[in-house]
Amino acid sequence: MLNITYSQYELETFFLILIRITSFIYIAPFFGQTNTPQRIRLGLGLFLSFLVYMLLPAQSLSYATTTDYAILVIKEAVTGTLIGFSVYIVWSVILFAGHIRKSYAVPFKTGILE
Repeated sequence: MLNITYSQYELETFFLILIRITSFIYIAPFFGQTNTPQRIRLGLGLFLSFLVYMLLPAQSLSYATTTDYAILVIKEAVTGTLIGFSVYIVWSVILFAGHIRKSYAVPFKTGILE
């Protein structure tokens, strides 16, 4: 029988990591598109959060009330969203540069599509 026990502190830390990573995944250009199913995004978020949680050293959370913890959750969500949005902007700039390069480049005449 598998006996796994976690303290409330460990679950709160994992939840903060989960919030940041899943908010990033939902905004990021590769996974935030409508063609990626919700289950895949959530599963990837859970998997990556678990990996990050296991790799990070234990840190103490500094909050006194539930409201303080809610503020920490909102901060993590905003941080993940901003990181995902910045990746989205960089990806859009790269795509736009590719379209500009394609539009203004001298086309090679191969005779196939003329």
